[in-house]
Amino acid sequence: SSKFLPIKNNKPIPTTGFNMLSNHWSTGTSLPFAGSTKTRSDSKAVFKTAQQPDSLQYQKTSNYFLERNRTVLRTKRKHGIILELRDVAYYGKETYIVMEIRNRSAIDFEVDFIQVFKIHGDPRKKSSYQKLVMKPIYGHEMPLLVKAGHKQHFVYVVSKFTLGDQEKLLVELREKRGSREILLQWHWKSFYQSN
Repeated sequence: SSKFLPIKNNKPIPTTGFNMLSNHWSTGTSLPFAGSTKTRSDSKAVFKTAQQPDSLQYQKTSNYFLERNRTVLRTKRKHGIILELRDVAYYGKETYIVMEIRNRSAIDFEVDFIQVFKIHGDPRKKSSYQKLVMKPIYGHEMPLLVKAGHKQHFVYVVSKFTLGDQEKLLVELREKRGSREILLQWHWKSFYQSN
């Protein structure tokens, strides 16, 4: 197993071409990434194993959280696709969100994008509802395609955050060239109350 090394408390050093204005990870986002080295001609996105010192630390820490994970905080199922939130872990100045996608349908699931928000209030009451996007710093083993009958776990890294009593984490997963979409909400209280 990988030896765990602590992250230096420096700002992330993005790879060449990383769009600092991007609010989500998608198959068209060139983000510090450990996983695929494929070039997608349709989106012109190139994913390369991160080489920068901070990105290497993110990779090592992401591996650590993946290897130690044995829990499931929240599960959402729709159209044969299962999205699991498996861990929300803090280290240094970052939050490591561990997730897994399982495809139990008969059709491959091509990921369009994955986006994470912090939400407050009831969406039916627009006057009090707030939805704050959480920009990704780093993605580890981010999925491009989850074949039918397969699964993929990954880590989505954002700046450190906390959830208030009335706030929740929202994960949005959308299919590329398809209609399947999954919205998963979680609050730390719901996990502790169920255990």
